[in-house]
Amino acid sequence: MKRGGHTEAGVDIVELAGVAHAAVICELMNLDGTIVRLSEIMECASVKGN
Repeated sequence: MKRGGHTEAGVDIVELAGVAHAAVICELMNLDGTIVRLSEIMECASVKGN
């Protein structure tokens, strides 16, 4: 990997898997436009029972 970003990591993963050179990347956003943190995701999952 030349640069350690999300896009490059996605491409590296599909290349290592030996599949098509495409990846889907998404980020969860809060209503105020900030990126949802892992701790917020884990809290939501525990409340929802998943």
